[in-house]
Amino acid sequence: IEHLLRCLLTGIAMHGRQRLEIGAPCCAALLPHEAELLEAIGLDGAEADPSALVRLCDNPAAARLSVLAAGIGAAVADAHTARLRTFPMRAAH
Repeated sequence: IEHLLRCLLTGIAMHGRQRLEIGAPCCAALLPHEAELLEAIGLDGAEADPSALVRLCDNPAAARLSVLAAGIGAAVADAHTARLRTFPMRAAH
């Protein structure tokens, strides 16, 4: 899902005034635009910021992806919660 969103944003940004710099999905380095993408989705620890998609792509059409971005953020949060229930942290000995 993350890769699909990256592709969509890159395509939308092609019609904006700035070039979007997003690395490969397997790359450990976090580029500045990727940090903005995490902010838009809400994976930076804060609430999702749909207007961040517009700023990121420099194209108002990106606002239409805010529902998708919010869904991704919710899915990741749900998966994290489920993982915590399935694999509870053990106290250090």
